[in-house]
Amino acid sequence: MIKTAINEASAHDWNNKLHSSNTTVDTERLLASLQEKIIINMDTQVCTEVMAGLSAYYKVGLNLLQESCLMLIDTGGFENIR
Repeated sequence: MIKTAINEASAHDWNNKLHSSNTTVDTERLLASLQEKIIINMDTQVCTEVMAGLSAYYKVGLNLLQESCLMLIDTGGFENIR
């Protein structure tokens, strides 16, 4: 997506001669040009962020469950569970 946006910006805004130095003016010009070319699918973005959050939450919860079970095994805590 970014590569395509840069190629389009280079072709349309710089006549295929994209050159950007580290000056503020060049950076702002490049960013302005790229912002016009990149369209974000918000549904996909939201789903990706939710899945990342749930995955992290699941990973922490699973680790906590495993540690609790190991502690019960080490202390013999399962013997008293009916």
